[in-house]
Amino acid sequence: MSKVAKATIGLMLATIIAKVLGFGRELVLAAVYGASMYSYAYLTAMNIPVVLFTIIGTTLGTVLIPMYFEVNNDLGEKKSIKLYK
Repeated sequence: MSKVAKATIGLMLATIIAKVLGFGRELVLAAVYGASMYSYAYLTAMNIPVVLFTIIGTTLGTVLIPMYFEVNNDLGEKKSIKLYK
């Protein structure tokens, strides 16, 4: 099995474990607090960093990475590395 396949399987397993643990967290939160203002405050506080990191990740994926590869193809690897220093 290639390194890429092993890395893909490892990433899939890590993602599945994270999703199961997140679901467990939500179950415990619902069981302890129910639908109250405390649970809503917690969920809001948890979602703010998620939204910010999603914005940053989307920006990196849609702007910086394609720009890097374009410079890499046009001007070479040294210029593309120099672009982000």
